[in-house]
Amino acid sequence: MTRISALRTLIKINRTLAQGITIILHPLLLPTYIILLLGGFSPLSLSPMNTGKGIQFLVGLIFTATFFLPFLLLVLYSLLRGKKLSMQTLAMPSNQERVLPFILVGFYYTVLTYFIKITPHLNETVFLIVSCSSFAILSIALVSSLWKISAHAVGIGGMLGILIAVQQTAPDAILFYPIIGLFLLAGGLLSARLYLNAHSPSQVTAGFLLGALISLTGYFLYLG
Repeated sequence: MTRISALRTLIKINRTLAQGITIILHPLLLPTYIILLLGGFSPLSLSPMNTGKGIQFLVGLIFTATFFLPFLLLVLYSLLRGKKLSMQTLAMPSNQERVLPFILVGFYYTVLTYFIKITPHLNETVFLIVSCSSFAILSIALVSSLWKISAHAVGIGGMLGILIAVQQTAPDAILFYPIIGLFLLAGGLLSARLYLNAHSPSQVTAGFLLGALISLTGYFLYLG
């Protein structure tokens, strides 16, 4: 009986950890994390916003524009559909119910990309981050009409691709250790998605490769 109780406790702890890493590394938060890492390890890549105050402003801007407002959009979408707000509802477990929300957020990101492009002092690195995010979200919407690809895997693969791209182009970049750390976090995140039975191995693998491909293609188009 004691062993069964201990096993249940262990399963509960593992599930809580898996849910925690899933929330912390939510795809909509990743653009903010990229800006934070670049501000600390490659500030010249954000020039002319590479001063202390400039980076703080940029972090706040990206957090609001790429996480807070899209999150409100998803909440509003759920309320308009008469659904009770919960983690389960916002997680959109079915691939079919993901399509329209991802299209809406992807369209929002596309408009945001345009404004980033025409805004002074926001350089090509910031444009790369937002434009790749836009393309990734719309790609997820397209694939989700047929198959439940992992949005978390697409996001973390894209984040790695952008950091690798900046490491190759920015003269002050010291992103080697952050990239190694992110690879480890990516392994934890993909394992968490599998542990929660949210995706199959093929879905997380395809998502990771798709995200990396989108970012590296964006690098060759904008920074290469």
